[in-house]
Amino acid sequence: MYKYTQAEFVAMMDELMDKFKKGCQKSDAELEAAYKILNPAPVGGFIDSLVKMDKYYGTDLWEIKRKQIKCFISKCDRYEMDDIVAYCRAKFFKDEINRIIYDKSIAEECDVCIFADSTILSPEWPYLCAKVYVSITWIDEGKTSYTRIFPSAAGFMSYQIEGSPEDDRKPKEHMSILEMRECLKISRAEFSRRYHIPLRTLENWESATNQCPGYVMNLLERAVLEDADRS
Repeated sequence: MYKYTQAEFVAMMDELMDKFKKGCQKSDAELEAAYKILNPAPVGGFIDSLVKMDKYYGTDLWEIKRKQIKCFISKCDRYEMDDIVAYCRAKFFKDEINRIIYDKSIAEECDVCIFADSTILSPEWPYLCAKVYVSITWIDEGKTSYTRIFPSAAGFMSYQIEGSPEDDRKPKEHMSILEMRECLKISRAEFSRRYHIPLRTLENWESATNQCPGYVMNLLERAVLEDADRS
């Protein structure tokens, strides 16, 4: 694990975002659309299940996300898609670190740093869920909390861990098929609610039974524009 200050880590994410933006050659509007699709996390899911879901079924889940992004960015090869995903994850790391520190109203008497493993700079980084933790130590009380930032195939989210990052990095038990189906149901329901798309349409689209219908593309486009207006 590497240790960074907030300023160092944010600067590194800015550099990566610039690199990935140049690599994919997409507009700010297209990247914002992709970010809106990747960013929503499932509502009502248990973190342990979502972590296992990403670990054991991440390949299939990323394929679903890529299909959703292609509704907006049809002219996009595999390498450009990799850069789009990497850009969105770097943006989430940056935004979420700033949000966590701001929300906790960190005072001067707190020691704040970020720990990240080496996969964050790996060539395969777009689809590896790097371990990134925000460490906040209240010096007077001698207490430290760790929040993991988790832009995964199961959704972009963050959560406070129990114990240290070393404890969190220990292998978790395998996820059952039943757990996977339940998590997918939660994730799909949230996407359906957010973008007003029938669940059956999503299921057919995700399984490649049908091409994404034109009206779904219109609904998604309208929803993303509305999200951007509210931001």
